[in-house]
Amino acid sequence: MTKDEMNKQLLQQVNSLTSTVDSLNSTINAQTQLIARLNQTIQQLKEQLNKNSKNWYSVKKKYKLDVNFFHNTIFNLQLIPNPLTLSNTYPHIHLVRDSHNDCGF
Repeated sequence: MTKDEMNKQLLQQVNSLTSTVDSLNSTINAQTQLIARLNQTIQQLKEQLNKNSKNWYSVKKKYKLDVNFFHNTIFNLQLIPNPLTLSNTYPHIHLVRDSHNDCGF
């Protein structure tokens, strides 16, 4: 291989590496911008959550709401079986209910 061919090959490698570095820098810049937008969104969501928490506290206090009522209602709604699977789950629910009744629940 001649000196000119080696120089040409090295120059091609340098150009290829430069192109790769430019591409990586572009990716890093895009990721940095995305991270900044995500951090801004996270901050906005935190502020909204804080505001909602304060509003919920005010509503609970104003109307003297029992939080356990809501938790129990949601829990009970989740126990309602899907009508399509009722035939499969009813015996189990029946057995669990009977075993709880036997224990004094």
